[in-house]
Amino acid sequence: MVDWYGRWTYEPNTPEKKKCDCDRLAELVLKWCSEHNYEIKTTIENIVWMIYLHVDNPDMEEELERDYGVVPGWYVPPEIVFEVAEGDGIPEFDWEDK
Repeated sequence: MVDWYGRWTYEPNTPEKKKCDCDRLAELVLKWCSEHNYEIKTTIENIVWMIYLHVDNPDMEEELERDYGVVPGWYVPPEIVFEVAEGDGIPEFDWEDK
């Protein structure tokens, strides 16, 4: 869900037709965490933004285009999560500033 100020927060009960790509990416991250028995330390919103910032660079764009024939963006969240999982996984993007 995006508020009036453009801030996105994950709402798990959002109807499918109203989900944005951030919601879909969040669900894929949560699914990955569930399958790997990983407990999130920060927020799902933080992880989604950290992943987006990670893939929004020329090296990652070239790799995804070369390996999957797609250019990253909010249109290919399954490929983004797969690429992240192939690296150090979701924990790489899940940290708390103490």
